Amino acid sequence: MVSSHTYTLTDGINIYFTDSGSPPSSTDYTTLIILHGSAFNGEGFEKMHAFAHGFNLRTVIWNRREYPGSTKYTDVEIDDLHNG
Repeated sequence: MVSSHTYTLTDGINIYFTDSGSPPSSTDYTTLIILHGSAFNGEGFEKMHAFAHGFNLRTVIWNRREYPGSTKYTDVEIDDLHNG
């Protein structure tokens, strides 16, 4: 069963992710962590959750900052990203 979570980092930044959970009765599964690019969010990969257990996988798909469910960048952080 797919579940949604928000993990809070020590500096108060939230990261949203979905998780297929571990395959039932498996002790040797592989966890695949999927990070999206900058033109779309993790939702585009969520169909993979439905197939994960059949391939003995646990899939975790997280949204980067500035994407739904995750903390937006502050103005200072955006300035640092643009100007180095």
